[in-house]
Amino acid sequence: MRSVTQSAFYLLYRLIAWPALRGAFSLLARFNKKIALGLSMRAPDKDGRPPWLRWEENQQPIWFHCASMEFEYAKPVIRRLKELRPEQKVLVTYFSPSAAKATSNFPGVDFATPMPWDTPATMRKFLEWHRPKALLIARTDTWPEMLRQSKNFGIPTLLFSATFGQGSGRARGPGRWIARASFSLLDQIFCVGDEDFETFRSLGFADRVKIGGDTRYDQVSARLAEPKPLREDLFLGKTPETIFVAGSTWPEDEDALIDVIRDARNHLNFVVVPHEPTEEHLQAIESKLAAKEIWSCRYSTATEWTEGSVLLVDKIGILAELYAKGRFALVGGSFKKNVHSVMEPLAAGAVVFVGPHFGNNREAVEFQNVKHGLIAAVQSTEDTQDLFEKLELVRVNYTSDVTKTILEAVRQRSGRTEDVVRWCLAPLGDASH
Repeated sequence: MRSVTQSAFYLLYRLIAWPALRGAFSLLARFNKKIALGLSMRAPDKDGRPPWLRWEENQQPIWFHCASMEFEYAKPVIRRLKELRPEQKVLVTYFSPSAAKATSNFPGVDFATPMPWDTPATMRKFLEWHRPKALLIARTDTWPEMLRQSKNFGIPTLLFSATFGQGSGRARGPGRWIARASFSLLDQIFCVGDEDFETFRSLGFADRVKIGGDTRYDQVSARLAEPKPLREDLFLGKTPETIFVAGSTWPEDEDALIDVIRDARNHLNFVVVPHEPTEEHLQAIESKLAAKEIWSCRYSTATEWTEGSVLLVDKIGILAELYAKGRFALVGGSFKKNVHSVMEPLAAGAVVFVGPHFGNNREAVEFQNVKHGLIAAVQSTEDTQDLFEKLELVRVNYTSDVTKTILEAVRQRSGRTEDVVRWCLAPLGDASH
C-alpha cells in the first residue's frame, strides 16, 4: 500500500506540483527581488554549466543540504567532521540566496552551490557528477526528487535537528500524505524532542526516528567561545546586571519597547540592535527616541555611552557578543509576526523577553518552563505595559543563580553534534569515535 501511495505522490509531483512551482517562481520573480536572485544564480554560465556542476567531478563529498539559515545547524557538524577527517570533502547546497555567503565562507566547506532544480534528470546529473557518500539535511527542506534519486544511487540520507510538532500542517490532511511519502525515503531521522518523535512515529517511521536533540546549541556555544571583538570602551563602568539588549528588532518591537526604555532607564542601560540597520531605519529609531526625550548614540561613532542614553547598534555580525554583555534581552519579531531565535541570548545566560508572537520558536516556548524561583528563562509579554511590569519583576529579583540555571539548561541540551557525526562517519568506514 505504501509503494502505491509513493508512486501516486511522485507522479503528481513530477507532472503537476513541480511544473506549477517552477511557474510560480518565474511569475513571482517579476515582483520579488529575492526570488529573482534565486533564479538568476541558478542560470548556466557562458559554457552552459549550471552552478552545481562547477566543481571537479567525482569528489565523493559528504553532502549537506540547508534551505537557508538552517545552515546554522550544519556548522557544528561540518566543523567536527573536518576535525576528525580533514581530508574529507564537504559539499553544501542551499535553496535560498540568503545562504550563499554564509555557506561559501564557512571553514570546512569545499564547495557550496544553489540546490539543483528538483527534477529527475537534473538530480541524476548532479549525483553522477559529485558521487556523494551521504546526504544530511538540516532541520527541514526534504525535496522529493532529491531523496528519490539519492535512494536510487544508494546514498545514505539523514534528516537531523528535525522538528515536527503535532500542530504542524504537515501532520494532518493533505500535508500528512505528502510528509509520509517524502519522509519514507529517508534512512534516518534525528528529531529534537519527544513531541517530534511522536509525530514521526504516528506517520509510521518508528523504525528510523530517534531523539537526537538540536545541533544549533553547539553552534551557538562555539560562537560565544570565540567572540568577535566589541568596542569595550563603550561598556566601561556598566555591569551585566544593568544592561538590556534588544536584538533583531523591527519597528513594531521598537514601538513596544520605547516607553519601557523611558520608564526604566534610571535602572538599566538599553542597547537596540535593529534587524535591518539601514540608515532609514536607524534615523527612524532616533526620531522615536528623541520624541520621548531619550538620547541615543551610535555604536560605530560614539565617543562614549552615557547613562540614560540608548546605544543604537549600526553594525552587523556582533549580536551574539552583545547579548553576552547583559543579563536581560528582548528578541525581535515577537511584536511583529514571528520571533527570531532566542537561542543566542539564552546561551549567554540572559533572561529573554518576547512579545505575543513567539509560538514559531521551539526554545521560546520550552524555556518558559526553565525557572529559578519566580523567574522563567523566557518571559512572554502582551504589550508595553506587560513588558515593563515583567521586566521590573525580573530586575528586582534577579540574582546570579538565575543565569546559572539558564546556562545549565543550555548545557544539558548541547553536545548532540556527536551523534550526527557518528552517523556521518559510518559510510566512511568509521562509526566508533
